[in-house]
Parts: sequence; C-alpha cells; structure tokens
Amino acid sequence: MDKVKIQLKVWEDTPWTQVDLDALEMQCKVYMRDIKLMDKEMRSWDNFIWLQETIKNILVALRAIHQLRNPAIKERHWTRLSTATQVPLSVTDETPLGELLSLELHRFEDVVESIVERASKELVTERILAELEATWAEIAFEHSTHQRTGYKLLHISDVLIATLEDNQVTSHWRILH
Repeated sequence: MDKVKIQLKVWEDTPWTQVDLDALEMQCKVYMRDIKLMDKEMRSWDNFIWLQETIKNILVALRAIHQLRNPAIKERHWTRLSTATQVPLSVTDETPLGELLSLELHRFEDVVESIVERASKELVTERILAELEATWAEIAFEHSTHQRTGYKLLHISDVLIATLEDNQVTSHWRILH
C-alpha cells in the first residue's frame, strides 16, 4: 500500500508532458493484478477499496490524458475542459500530472473525447483556411473601367475560375472528411 502511495506521489509531481503514459498504464495494470491476487478477506477493507478505485480511475484518466496530448489541443479546449469539470485549470508543459488527475477525468472520458475530436476538426479547418489564404493572397485580379458607367469591372481568367472551383471542391471535401 505504501509503495503504491509513494509511486502515486511521484507520478502526480511529474510534469504531465514528461510522464511516460504507457509505462504508467503498465504499472497500474500490474497493481490491479496484484490487488486481485490479494486475500478475499481484504476486499472489504477501506484501504483495499480505496486502492482499487484509485488505480481503476487512474487507468481511465490516463486514456483521457493521452488524448489531451493531441497537438490540436489549444488553450480554448483546455478552457472547455475546465468548464466541463468545473475545476479551474491553466495547463502548460510543466503542469504536474496531479493537477490533471484532480479533474477526475475518469468521470469525463466522453467529454475529453468530444473536445479532442472537435479540436482535431478545428485544426484541419485552420490548415485548410491557411492554405486558401496563401493561395488567394498571391492572386491578382485584373480590372478595367466600363466606358459608359465608369464602374470597375473584374476580369476573371479561366485559370482563376479553375483555381476557385478546385479550392471549393477540395476544401469542402477535406473539411467533411
């Protein structure tokens, strides 16, 4: 029991980006196996119940934390997570794992999944918009003045129309998929 508590403290104090989540998960699974091998009489003890629940919750939270390492996650997504968990949070690379565990992510696994999925889609959209912006920033429109009205008229080349159509089709397809 003390060995597990000491190990938990070490994990909680480690910056969340530096934690080897796979190794941590493996160690938790070893602890769960050891817990199941304990004497059946011990299963009613408060310490046993606490240990079993803690390790089980950490295993679920680790899956969520692994998802939150997605590079698509921005400050606005952390804010959504903080709102959903009702725990104020400011996450940096140096944030201790314990702060993320304090969010009780095992209770919000579906929320985390939804936030990460949304963040990934937003990242795709942001990249597409950046590509479109870069493409269209280089395009120069030609124009002339209408003789009778004096209004400016745009001249659109076939290449420009093809570029526009291509951008519409590919960006729409990429956003949907």
